[in-house]
Amino acid sequence: MSTSRTVASASRAVRAATRRPEARLYSAAAAAEVSEPSAPLSSPSTAPLPHLPRSTYRRHAVETTPAKAQAYLSDLLTLPPSAAFPPALALQILTHKSYRFAHRIAHAPPYTPDEIAQSQASHNERLSFLGRRALQAYTGMFVHSALPSSSAARASPFFAAEALEGRLEDLIHPTELGKTVGNRWGLDNVMRWDRVVDEGRRQGGARKIRGLTVEAILGGVFTHLGSAAAQRAFYLHVLPALAGQLEDPVLKQAAKKLETSAQSAGGVAPK
Repeated sequence: MSTSRTVASASRAVRAATRRPEARLYSAAAAAEVSEPSAPLSSPSTAPLPHLPRSTYRRHAVETTPAKAQAYLSDLLTLPPSAAFPPALALQILTHKSYRFAHRIAHAPPYTPDEIAQSQASHNERLSFLGRRALQAYTGMFVHSALPSSSAARASPFFAAEALEGRLEDLIHPTELGKTVGNRWGLDNVMRWDRVVDEGRRQGGARKIRGLTVEAILGGVFTHLGSAAAQRAFYLHVLPALAGQLEDPVLKQAAKKLETSAQSAGGVAPK
């Protein structure tokens, strides 16, 4: 498959993502989601909600406040104060939907005021959707620029015995992102989510949630600072973490060159 065809497909996908309702809504509607919490939880006097024993579930013990989320993202992306995420948006970026919607199943009523507030937290699914499309486009453009011909792509060890599109999908699959990028970023220390206590599933689930959070961070940069900043974030913070998976000196050298160029341009958000 031609690299140019893959890049064109990825570029169309990211443009379509910004036009679709589910992605476009964040610009206006998702901001309202931050400021307009969901309806309060039903009173225990109403029909009882189905729930499991508390021992069945465990909330991931991370106390991430809006201020802590803002500080973490500013430090991760080396953002100047003028480009810092609003605290509510920063917290949303780091909150998986399980933190909000698993709460009533995980804990039987009555609920404390803090538990009610946690269950009404805005989550990052929409931002993850946008970040995923951006990742597909940026990864495709990176490979196309480093391997500009089909023959060069076929000769690359990175694509040995595997189609171009499938190899790129594997590289940026949420589980792979969680294992490489998410671990490097220390996301376990800040992301908010609920997980089932199941030794057979916990590790894989954590990797996937980290990967989805990586996507949400890139989607948040795209939303808050624009496409150019999101692409620089990819070159500076995502691609270097994936370098060990590239398996091709040409791709590794190209990744390092792009990282250096983005640093010379002033980072994610130049002052």
